Amino acid sequence: MRKEVPTWVAGLIIIVVIIIVGLAYLQFSKPKRAPYINPQEAVHQAPKLPPGVLGPGTYPGKGTHGAPPGVHGGGAAIHGVPPQKSR
Repeated sequence: MRKEVPTWVAGLIIIVVIIIVGLAYLQFSKPKRAPYINPQEAVHQAPKLPPGVLGPGTYPGKGTHGAPPGVHGGGAAIHGVPPQKSR
C-alpha cells in the first residue's frame, strides 16, 4: 500500500533544490579572474624603440595616440567623403 508524501515535505524538497541551483548559478556565473603574469617572466613584450622612433599606429603631429588627419572622426559619415564645413 502506497503512502502519500506530505505537502510540507514536498515543499521543503523543492526549496532545497532551488537553493542548490541558485548557489551553483552564483558560483559558476562569476567572471573568471585572469591569471597573474609576472612582467619579468613575460615572453611576448614589445621591443624597446630607439629615441625619436614612433611606434606602430602613431602620427607625428598627434603624439602617441592620434591618427593622420581624416582617418577617423571629423564628422564624415561616409569614408572618403570630406566633412562639410560648419556655417
